Amino acid sequence: MLGWSRWINFINPVAYAFESLMANEFSGRDFPCAPYSLIPPYGELSNRICSVVGSTPAQASVSGDIYIGLAFSYYAANKWRNVGIVFAFIVGIGVAYLEAAEFVAPKKSKGEVLVFPRGQAPALVAHQNSNDIETVRGNSVKVHKQSSLVSAVIQRQTAVFQ
Repeated sequence: MLGWSRWINFINPVAYAFESLMANEFSGRDFPCAPYSLIPPYGELSNRICSVVGSTPAQASVSGDIYIGLAFSYYAANKWRNVGIVFAFIVGIGVAYLEAAEFVAPKKSKGEVLVFPRGQAPALVAHQNSNDIETVRGNSVKVHKQSSLVSAVIQRQTAVFQ
């Protein structure tokens, strides 16, 4: 990572989560060196070293804590701190989202559809709808003779999903 862009790592919650996961997986474990990674590939173990970062001479394994510390600058001591930071990011982003949602104006209603409770339509609306197929009078629905023509053209649907 370029030196001037290192600040991006500090505002990235995924970086904190990844460091915690790496520390959880590598901490307290020793990883054996593969035979082909020993240098030189011949001779006694006391004269050889593993080619992996963090290895020590005359040892056929590498400590996971030393490896992630030297290779990535990740430390097991930061594991729970990073978990707290990730939860702080979750709460902070959630609060910011809720605040922003309060200030977004909903789409204005244009009034194309007026809905009245059954039997509560004003007299003016009931009078205008008298030429419709169905008119509402009181709590009952009066169906005109045209409805039989409509039902002959449109079949009654009984399926739940259409």
